[in-house]
Order: sequence, then C-alpha cells, then structure tokens
Amino acid sequence: MERSRGITFYGITIIAYGVYNLLGAGNYRQFTLMFKPLPQAVIVALYVFTVFYAVSCLYCGLRILRLEDWARKFMVVLTGISVILGLVLNRLVTGNFKEFLLSENSGVPPDAVNSVFVYTIVFIAIITVFELSIIYFFTRPGVIQQFKRT
Repeated sequence: MERSRGITFYGITIIAYGVYNLLGAGNYRQFTLMFKPLPQAVIVALYVFTVFYAVSCLYCGLRILRLEDWARKFMVVLTGISVILGLVLNRLVTGNFKEFLLSENSGVPPDAVNSVFVYTIVFIAIITVFELSIIYFFTRPGVIQQFKRT
C-alpha cells in the first residue's frame, strides 16, 4: 500500500526534528546551564534522553516512511514522554534562559533581551504543538490502518 501524504510529511519532519535535537544536544556544558539547580545525575539522565530521542526520531522517521507499525507506536510513546518532560521542566528552563540572557555572557544587547525571550517562548510552544500533533496524527484510526495493511 502507498503511504498517505500526511505520513510522508510527518516521517520527513520527524527526521528533520531528530537532526535539530542532535544539534541542540551537541554542547553538554550549555545543556547543563539550562537545568542548573537539578542534581547532576538528573541532568545526565535528561541529556541521555535528549540524545536517545534525537537518534530515535532519525531512525523511526525512516521506518515510518516504510510504514513499520512498531516505529509509529514507539514515536507516540517517546513523544508523549517528551511532552510530559517539557511541561514539567519548561518553567525551570525558561527561567534559567532569561537569567542567561540578562548576564553579560550572553552577548545579547539589554534592549533585545525581551524580544529574544518572547521568541524562545513562542518556539517552545510551537515545538510542544508539533509534538502533540505527532501523538494525535499517529493515533488516528485511518493512519493506524495504513500501518496495519503492510
């Protein structure tokens, strides 16, 4: 069976999202700054999850394009975990990011701090909506049926 345009779109977008996440996880030192009051073991676990999630997006995105049902299910579960972690940790991360923006190390002019911060909040909201759309799309009966027919 030929896959729908929606599955093709999400498969390719999930692959691109995996690349984006890998690039974002590239600097462990910067990663730790975003979670600084948390214990080091928790920060390491979050970093490992971030890298695992990124690699999983790459691999599962490719497998979704082949209509492999396990990849669809795995992405729904993993994305659900990511959404929950995001909702729990976003306040901490945005607070640390605002603090960083206000510091001299950021290199952001003081009059641009609020604009950069608002952009970041909007970007986080877009990512959250995208992840929720993955869960919604891949749990729809018509989409599930396409994976079952192969």
